[in-house]
Amino acid sequence: MRDPALTYALVALSAALMAIGFAGAWLASNLAKRLTAQVLTMLGALMVCVVIGASQALMLAGGALIFGYALVGVAVLVRLQEAYGTIELQEIDAADAQAEAQETTP
Repeated sequence: MRDPALTYALVALSAALMAIGFAGAWLASNLAKRLTAQVLTMLGALMVCVVIGASQALMLAGGALIFGYALVGVAVLVRLQEAYGTIELQEIDAADAQAEAQETTP
């Protein structure tokens, strides 16, 4: 059996990783940084599962979901880069607003 103090420390570390990832996803304007922060948040949640002794099947499924999420996110980033020439959120929003303004003008 693991020492309870070590378990609490690992859960606290995992919670800190989730908080850092959440804050990064909330504050970042670069979409690649947001994706990285979201993956960090999910890894922190997976660490909690490891610490509390979840089943290996749950941990494997969680790891696969995180990997799949990252792959889809990278594919979307590549597509955004090709379509807009940037992955900065403000520039993408400005390009969309400009395109919508041109569509509504007769």
